Amino acid sequence: MSQIQEVDVLKNWNLSIDHFYSIIKSSLGELAPNGKYQIQASAIPLDVSTEYEWFSRGMINRAFNAAIEPQPTSDSLGSGLQLRSKLSDEYRSFLSKALTLVETNELDEEILERIDELEVEIENLGEKEEKIQERLGEKWARYAELKKIDPGDLAEETHWVQGQPESFRLKEVRERRLLKLALQVGLRDQEYDDADHKEILEAYKKLISPAATMRYPRFEDTAYPEERDKFGVVYFASKPAHDSNLFINEHMMTPALSIQTIASADFGQLSSGITSVSEASESITTDWSASLSVGYGPFKFKSQVSSHEQIEEEFAASNEMTVSVDALMAIPYIADTWFTPSIFKNSLIKQNFNLFERWLGEDGTLKIFPTHLVVCRGLSVTFKSEQEWQYDYEKDFKAGGSASASVFGIGFGGGGSYHKHVERQKVEARGHDLTFSDGPDNIRIIGYHTVINDALDDIWDSRIEAFERADTMSDRHVESLKARGVMAND
Repeated sequence: MSQIQEVDVLKNWNLSIDHFYSIIKSSLGELAPNGKYQIQASAIPLDVSTEYEWFSRGMINRAFNAAIEPQPTSDSLGSGLQLRSKLSDEYRSFLSKALTLVETNELDEEILERIDELEVEIENLGEKEEKIQERLGEKWARYAELKKIDPGDLAEETHWVQGQPESFRLKEVRERRLLKLALQVGLRDQEYDDADHKEILEAYKKLISPAATMRYPRFEDTAYPEERDKFGVVYFASKPAHDSNLFINEHMMTPALSIQTIASADFGQLSSGITSVSEASESITTDWSASLSVGYGPFKFKSQVSSHEQIEEEFAASNEMTVSVDALMAIPYIADTWFTPSIFKNSLIKQNFNLFERWLGEDGTLKIFPTHLVVCRGLSVTFKSEQEWQYDYEKDFKAGGSASASVFGIGFGGGGSYHKHVERQKVEARGHDLTFSDGPDNIRIIGYHTVINDALDDIWDSRIEAFERADTMSDRHVESLKARGVMAND
């Protein structure tokens, strides 16, 4: 078999991420003041069905509970939801730092020393957890590439992860970390008179409360035949609040749309035409004030080197495409059992902002957070040509074929296989039309709608006010010195 290389089939097009971004933004509209859409570079499958409602809820919860990079595009979910960076983890570390300020003023030295010791131990265990997750992520990416598996296929990833020696170590580290967190809480659980101090402690206690999390099945509901009839809120809430081989424990981020609506509704159904000379109506880099490349290829094509010339010639005769989806929706969520956004405006945070750069700074993990999960169902792209398509695209893009393509983050072909959660994709050449179809039942995470943490405005306002006060005091001091003859007048 000849070598497989990328072929630039659309080198004469103006096509960019901005075209896809324009479709999303114009269809879904403005969802919040100063809201921004972040596009995921890998549009990973979201396995949702009314046949396994609680498994589906767990998948959506995982997708929501992700720390969002303050960037226009991201591949943070590119290796799947199993090994993501969690919003809840970043929020906990933020509150832990805030609590150290409270405790310095409120607690005895002996208790403070033990809390500090525990915090170091917790941070060390957290670093170990991250390193293990990183190793697992790298191993999974290599394995997925070798086996031609979609790296975002959570069912395949979960099965693979459970067989890795690192997964046992990961479970041990997490259990030790939870135990030390519990010890810390016992030491911190004091009555504070200061309202700001009390607010931070209450936010932390809310975060670690058993009511903050929910258990979900790791596998389809049908995999639990003896218990499935019992499935419901009470059943899962009564399960031990930790991960196991059968259940995952997640901080609740409940979708505000039903599973049936997400799985089958036709909200946002659209068909949009793009020509080779089209200019996008929106700019993702402008919206994000980004000066660098967003690092996203809306269309990539790989094939055997021996076929490059014919494929390039055929695409050269194409100057129009149609992007269609059966559904495009932004799913809002509810996370009030543990997430308290008002805490970011606590005066203790404002007064000590330099201590919170990791979370609220330029690249902070809590600088932005998601308000909606953006998903599409049944995406297809049809290229129209002045001539009939002659190359056998269907053969090369079938399961086990040699060619591959990435269409707005959705992978096609590449020798991949299909499983029951991802309907078989189709690549069809019919006359003057060449269509890449993801399948009408396939749901993909294509990004998030996000908002900037509005506490940042207050923080900058307070900084400006402090500067202006200092500047005014300086001017008054100079005038006083001049009046006393200590300093010469200009």
